[in-house]
Amino acid sequence: MSLFAKPNSRSSAPPTRTRWRASLYQRLGRGIPGWGLVLLLTLPAIHPLLRAELPRGGDTGLHLYRLVELDHCLRQGLLFPRWMPDLVYGYGYPLFNFYAPLSTYLTEALHLLGLAFVPALRAGFILCLLGSGLAMYLFAREVFGERAALVAAVAYVYAPYLLYNHYVRGSLSDALAFVWFPLVFWTLHRVALKGEGRYIALGAVTYAALVLTHNVSSLATTPVLLLYLIALWMWRRRAFPWRAVLAALLLGLALSAFFWLPALAEKQFTRIELFMAAPEYDYRLNFLTLGELLGPPSPVDTGCMNPDIPIQIGLVQTVFGALAIVLLGRLQGEQRWSVITFALAVMGLGFMTLSPSEWLWARLPLIRYFEFPWRLLSPATFALALLVGGALAALEKTFARQWVSSGVVGLAAVVFFVASVPSLYPRYSPSQTPNPTLADVTAFQQQSHALGVTSAGEYVPRWAVDPPRKPAFPGMDEGAPLSAKVDSSSLPPGATITSLLEHPTAARWRVFAAEDWALTVLTFYFPGWHATIDGQPVPVEATGPQGLIRLAVSAGEHLVTLRFSETPVRLLGDGLSAAALVVVLALSAMAWRRTGHPWTAPARLRWREGGILALLGGVLLLVKVVYLDRYDTPLKWGFDGQQVRGMQHSAPVELGAGVTLLGYDLSRTVVRPGETLPVTLYWKTAQPLTVDYSAFAHVVAPDFYVLTQQDNAHPGYYPTTRWGTDEYNRDVHPIPIPVDMPPGIYQLAVGMYNPFTGERLPVLSDVPGAEVGAVLIGPVQVIP
Repeated sequence: MSLFAKPNSRSSAPPTRTRWRASLYQRLGRGIPGWGLVLLLTLPAIHPLLRAELPRGGDTGLHLYRLVELDHCLRQGLLFPRWMPDLVYGYGYPLFNFYAPLSTYLTEALHLLGLAFVPALRAGFILCLLGSGLAMYLFAREVFGERAALVAAVAYVYAPYLLYNHYVRGSLSDALAFVWFPLVFWTLHRVALKGEGRYIALGAVTYAALVLTHNVSSLATTPVLLLYLIALWMWRRRAFPWRAVLAALLLGLALSAFFWLPALAEKQFTRIELFMAAPEYDYRLNFLTLGELLGPPSPVDTGCMNPDIPIQIGLVQTVFGALAIVLLGRLQGEQRWSVITFALAVMGLGFMTLSPSEWLWARLPLIRYFEFPWRLLSPATFALALLVGGALAALEKTFARQWVSSGVVGLAAVVFFVASVPSLYPRYSPSQTPNPTLADVTAFQQQSHALGVTSAGEYVPRWAVDPPRKPAFPGMDEGAPLSAKVDSSSLPPGATITSLLEHPTAARWRVFAAEDWALTVLTFYFPGWHATIDGQPVPVEATGPQGLIRLAVSAGEHLVTLRFSETPVRLLGDGLSAAALVVVLALSAMAWRRTGHPWTAPARLRWREGGILALLGGVLLLVKVVYLDRYDTPLKWGFDGQQVRGMQHSAPVELGAGVTLLGYDLSRTVVRPGETLPVTLYWKTAQPLTVDYSAFAHVVAPDFYVLTQQDNAHPGYYPTTRWGTDEYNRDVHPIPIPVDMPPGIYQLAVGMYNPFTGERLPVLSDVPGAEVGAVLIGPVQVIP
C-alpha cells in the first residue's frame, strides 16, 4: 500500500471532534436530567436571597457574627476554636464546645473563596435550599422513581417550615440540616441494600455531618432513621446487613465524637440550666395547636416589621401525604414499607408538637433541651415530603397513561408554589457593611443581649454569676492577645510583668514581685485552662462574681504560662474521631479501588415532558418577579404608609420623635375581673429612632390614675431603634383585669415612653389624654 493511499473510511476511527459531537447528541437525545429540573423548579424559592440585604431572621445576626469571629480565629491559627477569645466583650466563650460548627465553616469556606461576610451568608442559605431539593430528589428517586422524586423535592423545598427556617428564623444550621436528612437516609438505604464498604463510609460521613450541623436535628432524626431501617429489615428479612448498617452509624458517631462527647459531658459547667428555666424557653409554653400545625397558608403583609407568622407543617403537603396512605394498597414491597414508616414518623412527630404529648416530654431524656416542641417539624417535614413522593408513585400505578402522572407533577409544583407565596416575602435587615468587624460583634452582643452570639449566653461559664457588660479596656474584644488581658489591679506594688508570647488562647509572662500574690486574667475560667510556673503545673481557679481566671504566684521571679487546651473528655472524643477517620478513609480507598466511583448516571425525562416542566419552572419565577412582587394578592400585600389592612380602628395620632399611632384593634370593650383585655396597637415612625422606647397600655380612672396596665419594653418585641420608615409595628398588649377591680367605666390610655428616664413621648395631635402624654382610645366597661 502506498504511503499516499487514501485510508479506509470504514476501518479508521472518527476524529475526536466527531466523537465528541456524537456523544453530545446522544446525551441530549436522552432528555433533561431530573436534577436540572429540580434546580429550575427551586428558583422562585431562592429569589428572595438574591437581594443585597439579608433577610431579617431571628438568628441571622448570630450566624453572621459567629462567622466574623471564626474567620478571625482561623487567621490567628486556631483551626477548631472551642474557646472563642473575642466573644462576650473579650472575656471569651466556649461556643464550638457546645454549638455544632459545620454551618459556620461552610460560610467561612465561601468567605475564603472571595465573598464578603454578608454575601457568604446569603450564598450559604442559597446552597442549602438548592442542596435540600437535590438531596431529596436523590433519595426519593431510589425509593419511588423519577417523577415521584421531582414532586417530593418540590414539596420539600416549598414546605412552610423549611422556608420558615430560612426566612423567618434565619437559622443556617437548621437550613443545612435539611440537606443532610435525605443524604443520611440515601446512604444508609444503600448500605442496607448493598452492604458495600463505600456506602458504609458515605453513611458514616453524612451522619457525622448531621451531628456536626445541628444538635437538636440529629437527636430528633435518629429515631426516624432507626424506624426506617427496621422497616427495611422487615421487608428484606434474612438478607438485611445489620452489621454494615450499625458500622455506618457507629462510625458516624465516632467521627463526630470530638464535638458531641465534650458537649454532653461539660454542659454542667455552663449556665444552660438557668437558661432553660426561663419561661420563653420552657417547652410547656411552646406547644402548637392542631389548627396552627395544619392551618392553611396565612397571608403576609410585607409592610409589617414584626408579623405573627404561624409555624406549620404544610396543609397542601399533608393532603398529598394523606393521599399516599389512602392509596397504600397500590404500592408493593419497599415503597409500601416506606410509606408506612414515614406516615408513622409524621404522625408521631406531629403529635409531639401538641400539648397532649407533655407527659412524654416530661419523661424522655434530653428532649427538654429542644426548648421548642415545634423543632420536631424539621424531620417531620422531611418525612412528609417523602409521603408526597409516595402519593405520586401510587398515582402512577393507578393511571396507566403517562400523561396523567406528568400532569400531576406539574400541577403539584404549581400548588406547592402558590401555597408557599406568603413564605417568600421576608422582611430585610437595614443596609449594613458587607464585612462586619469584631467591633460590630461586640455592638451586636450589647444591643441584643445575645452574649457569645447565642440566644441568651446560655454557655457562659457557671462561675460568671455576674457577667461583664463591656470590655475592660479598649481593644480587648478586637483581637487582643491573652497576654494583654492581665488585670493590672491584681499586681502588688513594685511588681513587674513582661509578655513573652502573644497568642489568642496562650500566654507566657516573666513576672517579679517581692511578696506572694495572685495573678488575675480578664478571661472567664472554664475547664481546659492550664497554667505552669517555672514549668510546674499549678491550680487555676475562678475568682469574683465574673468568674475570672486566677492563679497564685509566690514571691520572686518566675516564668508563668497559661493556655487553653484539651480536657480528658475532649482528648477521648478527639481520639475516637481520629480513629474513625482512619477507618472511613481505608474503607473508601478499598471500595474505590474495587468498584470505582459510587455514583450512577442521572436519570432523565424525555424532552417533551422535561421541557414542559423546565418551562414551568421559568414561568413560576417570572410570575413571582413580574406579578407577585409588584401587586397585591389575597396571599400577599403591602403597606401604603397610612392604612393597615384589617385594622379595626384607624385613628392616626402624631407623637414626638416622628412616631405615629396609626390605629388599634379592640375586640371587646366589656370585661369581667380576672379576665384579660386584648389590645393591639399599630405604630410607625417617619425617621430613624435613636432610643429604644417602650409602649404602654393602661386602664385608667377619669383622673388618669392607673388601675391596671401592660407595658412592652419593646413594642411588638421589636426594638424601636431597628424600625424602618416604610413599615409598621404590630404591638399586642394583653391587659390583665385584677380580680378585685370594682365595676365601672374606665378609659384605655396608650402611648410610648423612654424606659431610661420614664419620660413619655409628647402627643402632638389634639386628642383626649394629650395633656398627660397619652392617647385615650376608648371606654372600657368592667362588669361584675
